[in-house]
Amino acid sequence: MCEYAHSMGNNTGNLKEYWETIRRYKRLCGGFIWDWVDQGIKRRTENGEEWWAYGGDFDDEPNDGNFCINGLVWPDRKPHPAMWECKKIFQPVEAEAVDLEKGKIRILNLDYKQSGLGGGSCGPDTLPKYLIKPQPVRFKVRL
Repeated sequence: MCEYAHSMGNNTGNLKEYWETIRRYKRLCGGFIWDWVDQGIKRRTENGEEWWAYGGDFDDEPNDGNFCINGLVWPDRKPHPAMWECKKIFQPVEAEAVDLEKGKIRILNLDYKQSGLGGGSCGPDTLPKYLIKPQPVRFKVRL
């Protein structure tokens, strides 16, 4: 996957559904959210109010319209509401109700090979046995 989850407006284009699919299939991996940051330029009104100018605000034609303001963060890097959705979806741990009346939940660690949570350790170090060991790979290319 390359660019996905077009972050235009107040959403990230079905990000939850994307990640349900990514986690279901071992050979899928994530991509790059389109876009990370808005491409606006700070301007001031005659009254001194600041705003983000973008496509068409400079009397330019043709222009990209609101396709310049479609990131997870504003040009000054303050987060849009969709950033919190990303944070929730990308978290490495999920909780699942097993028996709420008895207070039972299941904790699912989605990143056990990197974070060490699956080995009973919540420290910042990785588990040595899960580190990727470099090794040569040979393959044939037919031109």
